Amino acid sequence: MTSRLTAECSNQLSYATILSYVEYCLNTFCMNTTMDILLQLIQQIENDPNIECVEYVPIRLPVVMEIQSIAEDVLITEKGTCNWENIKILEKNNIHVFPVEWDVGGWIVGGISTTKGIITYG
Repeated sequence: MTSRLTAECSNQLSYATILSYVEYCLNTFCMNTTMDILLQLIQQIENDPNIECVEYVPIRLPVVMEIQSIAEDVLITEKGTCNWENIKILEKNNIHVFPVEWDVGGWIVGGISTTKGIITYG
């Protein structure tokens, strides 16, 4: 009984170790993070010759709606504040993020500057 219990615990420990390693690899090496997807969608807008250059990119475009949705998830924390770590990732990729509307409590609406215009979120 003791050896069986030891074997079961050993197997569980091995499984937990393997699972931990797999999670580490996914977090470290996975190239399709949400931020990567956001960057790809912004690049898609900038490269689309059918989207006109205007002050604010029309929100009726499906790609803009997707950008807004992802931006709200990754650029705003659970507390409702700016996620500066992710904003810095966009800034490092020459994508300016700034407040469009704000009050004493902080940003109300954020803007993502593209060559086609501003995409708002929040």
